[in-house]
Amino acid sequence: MSSQFDDFADGLMKETLSEAAENFFGARKRLEDEIYDFEQAKERLRKVERNVLRELALLHELLLNDEEMIHKFFDALGVNAPHLVHMVPEDSPRGERHAVFALTRAGRYARMLSLTYGDVQQAVECYLHGEYIDAGDGSGRKHITVNYNHLQKQCEALNREVRLVNESQSPSTTLAFVRHMDPELERREELSGAVLNGYTGIDKDMHFPEVECLGMHFLASPDLPPRKNVNGKIQRFAKKMYGEKNEEISALLSAL
Repeated sequence: MSSQFDDFADGLMKETLSEAAENFFGARKRLEDEIYDFEQAKERLRKVERNVLRELALLHELLLNDEEMIHKFFDALGVNAPHLVHMVPEDSPRGERHAVFALTRAGRYARMLSLTYGDVQQAVECYLHGEYIDAGDGSGRKHITVNYNHLQKQCEALNREVRLVNESQSPSTTLAFVRHMDPELERREELSGAVLNGYTGIDKDMHFPEVECLGMHFLASPDLPPRKNVNGKIQRFAKKMYGEKNEEISALLSAL
């Protein structure tokens, strides 16, 4: 009877230790995979961001690459968007210009400004919220493209998981569990001075750093109002600026 009990206890301990190891290493592997997937998604978002910057560069060009004028433009639309003013270098690649015809230069300028703003707004919408596209597997299903807002939330959730793994599934915690499963081993280690504190260095070596979220490394833009909702404001702004900067805007239009 004693032999059967010992065999049962031994089997139970092995099964418990196996499960503990699977939980420990499984959680860390899943977290590593999630972090890798997140970093890959950031790279895809960078491509979407570049499209926004291309459209913004063209808008800046129409606003003479003048920081004050760019500020005034967004102020006229009721938009507080410092990143849309400062994040675009003058030599940035530009989007495709609209071929616009009008009876007057002022009319052409206003039309170009309005259409270009519309391109910026659509690019920002896609960047912030993504767009639904065909899954490409013949199922007819749609999936949403990578986007800023989703990745921000994903990063916050990922860092909560990082903290959870570091705190509740640290190597020293797992080793403590293993030691308690074998009282004889625990007693011998205590007698020899190999107490749990000797394992805490492993925690530092195997510590997961928190994931770097998007922060200042990516364009942070507010939602922009659709062009149809602010077209009147754009027209009035263009008319006013054309009157104040007639020579500069005329020279720009001649060069386009």
